[in-house]
Amino acid sequence: ITTTANGERAQKEVICVVGDGALQMTASELSSFVRYGLKVIVLVVNNQGYAVEDKIHDGDYNRLQNWNYADLADVFNGPDKGTALGLHVLESAQLGHAMRLAHSHSGSLVLIECCILAEDVSAQLMEFGPRLGAFTYR
Repeated sequence: ITTTANGERAQKEVICVVGDGALQMTASELSSFVRYGLKVIVLVVNNQGYAVEDKIHDGDYNRLQNWNYADLADVFNGPDKGTALGLHVLESAQLGHAMRLAHSHSGSLVLIECCILAEDVSAQLMEFGPRLGAFTYR
């Protein structure tokens, strides 16, 4: 939130991109956006695990209990009937529509769950991960 030249408060657009693993460690913080009525668009990249960590060192601990991330908006709205909106994006073609809905939403938090395949990682990560893993095990 910023202050304009005439002293009025104005909110800049905030878009956050977070992985599902990171969100599971900090999800409760999103409820603050609803509580304070802050308009924030959060894109959750759901690949059902810690893809980066998995490429560095494989292990069952890199798999997550999958959540219905978009449904967290209803959880954060609670009995006070907050104004958060949750959207599911299952195909890349749906993302543009979801972003248009997010921009036009007059409430607070917009949580967009973007589902991708667990194997959907860059070639650079495929090369870098094992090298970093080997280095850390020295």
